[in-house]
Formats: sequence, C-alpha cells, structure tokens
Amino acid sequence: MINILLRIAMVLTGSIMYIKGETDTKWLGKSNKQFKYWMGVPISLLGCVVLRSFWPLLSIPTYWLACNSGYGENNWITKLIGKANAITLHGTLVGLASYPIIGVWCVLASAISGLAFSIIYKLDEEGKIKEPKVAILRGLAGTIMLLKG
Repeated sequence: MINILLRIAMVLTGSIMYIKGETDTKWLGKSNKQFKYWMGVPISLLGCVVLRSFWPLLSIPTYWLACNSGYGENNWITKLIGKANAITLHGTLVGLASYPIIGVWCVLASAISGLAFSIIYKLDEEGKIKEPKVAILRGLAGTIMLLKG
C-alpha cells in the first residue's frame, strides 16, 4: 500500500513541477522553467524509497535532459524538425527519462508520452484546450507510467 502511495506521489510531484515550469496558474503562481528542469529530483528520491535502491537517482539527469529538449520558437530542435515534431520528441524523451525507475517499461511510457504530447499539441492548436490544462495533461502523460508496479 505504501509503495502505491509513493508512486502516486511521484506522479503528482513530477506533474506539479512540470506544470509550474510551463504555465502561470492561480494555484501555483508564476511559471518558473527551473521547476520543470528539476522534476526528476523528487521523482528519483521517492523512487529510491520505493525500490530501496540508489539506481533511481539516475532519473535526475535523465529528466533534466528530457526537459531541456525544448520546443520553443527559437529552439534549434524546433527549427530543425518543426514545432509539432519537437513537442512529440520532448514527450517521448520525458517518457524515456523514467528508465532508472521502471526499466524497460519506459519504452511504453515514451510511446504513451510522445503520442499524448502530440495529441495535446493538436488540441491546443485547435483551441480545444488551453493552459493550464495543456501543462497538466503533459505532466501526467510524461509521468503516468511511474504508477506501474
């Protein structure tokens, strides 16, 4: 039971940090990119407790690298492959970042996350959803497989 609660805490803290890094909200205040970049810290610390290992500490650099794979207008990745593809790549990398915690399940996590980021982007472009819902859905999509266990 405690492992399930810790895994829920991993998803919630990672998602909240992603949201805080992406968008201004009434309940989280002004956005700060650093929160998104460092979302791997609480995820990995909780992962250490769940797995009783230090292996999850590798999630700190994997999430940091994933969140630094940007998709902004001036980002070199966006200029190279376009915004929609850059967002899909970003989502895929956020899913892969969970490898130190969920192992090969991160392949499924990356597929789910990449596809979800792509769908969220299209819905955002069509005006069907807007911030903060975009960031909330991205945060959940990128971390939901941490519940596996």
